[in-house]
Amino acid sequence: MRGNPVAPADLATAPRFTLPEELVLPVTPDVFTFLGRAPARGLEQLRVNVGELRIRLSDGRATFNGQPLGPTADADLVAACRQLLANSPR
Repeated sequence: MRGNPVAPADLATAPRFTLPEELVLPVTPDVFTFLGRAPARGLEQLRVNVGELRIRLSDGRATFNGQPLGPTADADLVAACRQLLANSPR
């Protein structure tokens, strides 16, 4: 290799951090972006709390609002989203 020599990494002094047991992600979409409309003055930051997605890092188990997600749950979620989008005003 050509280039300047680089000092080896010293893992003993590298910063350490620990991951939480579970990631918790709030699902709060922008209302007017979802509706495809311009917001009224003063409501530009309006968001709706749909729920929360939790992912357990030890085994990858995911839940949405306490309901487990998996192959059949994923298909149900996709179907529900498609139905919601089909019925949303444009």
